[in-house]
Amino acid sequence: MKKIFLLALVAISTLGSCSDEIETNAPSIQGEVNGEFFRTKNTSATINDDGSVSFTGATDSETITLKTSSVEIGSYTLGSGSANEATFQTLEGNFYTTGVNGMGQIQITKIQQGKLSGEFYFDAVQDTEEDTLNFNKGFFFEIPLTNPGAINVGATCVEAQATSAEAKQAYEDADPNDSGNFEAACLAYQNALEDEIEACGDDDGSLQAILDGLDCPGNNAQGNITVTAGNLPIDFDEVSVVLDTGVYKITGETSAPNDYTIYFEIDENATGADMIQNFEIKLTSVYTPSGAPTPFTSDVTTNTSGSLMATFYGTVSNNDGGDLELTNGTFDLTF
Repeated sequence: MKKIFLLALVAISTLGSCSDEIETNAPSIQGEVNGEFFRTKNTSATINDDGSVSFTGATDSETITLKTSSVEIGSYTLGSGSANEATFQTLEGNFYTTGVNGMGQIQITKIQQGKLSGEFYFDAVQDTEEDTLNFNKGFFFEIPLTNPGAINVGATCVEAQATSAEAKQAYEDADPNDSGNFEAACLAYQNALEDEIEACGDDDGSLQAILDGLDCPGNNAQGNITVTAGNLPIDFDEVSVVLDTGVYKITGETSAPNDYTIYFEIDENATGADMIQNFEIKLTSVYTPSGAPTPFTSDVTTNTSGSLMATFYGTVSNNDGGDLELTNGTFDLTF
């Protein structure tokens, strides 16, 4: 298994930091290549026959391409032979690709009037020299599709609306006296509304108004969950603790502009080693305990009514076989 480059994790936390540099008067792909500012002059996007989309941008001497497996709002993981790919060709003709040995992420954040916007980062490898090129703080802004008629975002919106309608019905049918099921239904409806806004838009603000009016019980705990992922310290400062049939279900999110989440379960009143169950952490992708090279270990020291305290650490892996070391994991929660 390959190790996830820690540099890329740092890039995740800084994706938004160069937004002031975006020139919104022209489509472009831009960011930093090995620490140097880069911005394309000629940029376009094309939907391929297989439904993937290829972005191409060039300066007078360099060329970048980004490819995602579909034309939908969302995140696309690079590397490990994925259908999603980033390449870069330098002035000297050196060619770098995420291919099998590189890594990174492309995120499409907006599709409007046949134009795509988003952000990305990657580490790409020159196979012949085993040299790595780093591109971080990457953005693409209103890249026009050469064949916008091929796009099909309507189906995504319809699916999101159907999911939201089902979640709404489940929420309305849930018994408020059954705290576990009611909380789960409320959070599911909340997530479905957020997905519907992302897929369909919300020009009149009606969906956001519903979202703002939801008050899911048990959704706030005092205290944070902190952990270091590689070299990146993360503070999950928005924590939910729900007791469901004798099991505490803990969810953490960050107030920072990212999509990081953490989730795990602990049996009520259980203390001691390895009491954390069903652990997962979502960064660029979802990671779960892998057992090697460092077995995932936890130690719950306090587990009483309204209070949880523990530490944790170990190796987690994603579905692409990428390993990530978690260290200094800790939480002290009251609820």
